[in-house]
Amino acid sequence: MDCDVAIIGYGPVGATAAALLGGQGLTVAVVERMAGVYDKPRAITADHEVMRCMQFAGIGTELGAHVRPHPGTRYLGVDGNTIKQTDVIPPPYPLGWPTGIHFIQPEFEAMLRRAVARHGNVEVLLAHELVDLADLGDSIASRSGIWRGRRPARSERDISWPVTAPTASCAESSGSTMKTSPSTSGGSSWMRGSGGPRRCPR
Repeated sequence: MDCDVAIIGYGPVGATAAALLGGQGLTVAVVERMAGVYDKPRAITADHEVMRCMQFAGIGTELGAHVRPHPGTRYLGVDGNTIKQTDVIPPPYPLGWPTGIHFIQPEFEAMLRRAVARHGNVEVLLAHELVDLADLGDSIASRSGIWRGRRPARSERDISWPVTAPTASCAESSGSTMKTSPSTSGGSSWMRGSGGPRRCPR
């Protein structure tokens, strides 16, 4: 497939990017190793600027009904005395939302993914892992495989950002070309150790 942007990773950052870019009419492909939303919260707080982004992503009202204002934080030393305190701004809020909020990450991600699903110009490849990137100069070619435990199997899908097709030597399994490819895939991702896209001979 050819697309304007390929997003590697479909956690809250990747899903936000997909919702925002898809809402602007760009063609987007998302590659995500896991088959569904991770069921444990790894983040619990955000601020009012995040909530404004969620408005643009299409879930402001829905998410707003599930968050709670952050009361501020007090850090204690070993002697029990306060060593630092952070406070939140009281109403009226400058951006219309509390300056700090608590949320439940799996619920938050599910809302984002439903927003992404409303965009017909975004294709999400779950249970896939990126295995290679090649810099073609005016685009990037990628290969992804269906995730089978530690080793991805060959996939029938090609992803492209956007108009230059990869050569056969660079795309023997599923591949794509794209204009840009943000990685939002976390610390265990192949992208972290890849050194970026390699040059692909034409």
